[in-house]
Amino acid sequence: PVDKRMPRIRIVTRQRSALQRKRIVVAIDAWPSTSQYPLGHYVNTLGDMGDKATETQVLLLEHDIPGNEFTTEVLACLPPEDWTLARDW
Repeated sequence: PVDKRMPRIRIVTRQRSALQRKRIVVAIDAWPSTSQYPLGHYVNTLGDMGDKATETQVLLLEHDIPGNEFTTEVLACLPPEDWTLARDW
């Protein structure tokens, strides 16, 4: 886990070697009282550890920030690309 407050999650997979050095999303299914770790399952792969785009996606997910592309309507509200701040002061 990226957040050290989260426990390691035990998953069963045949993809162990393919998932090494990857950032993955895992869902917790149960936490038996007899187990030190919760049980979960693999959801998806975000990408390689250390990759800028992957680590950015991890931060967005970790803090529950939507990472969707902006809609055309939102982009239409932006000033043109050649816009600069006027130096009237």
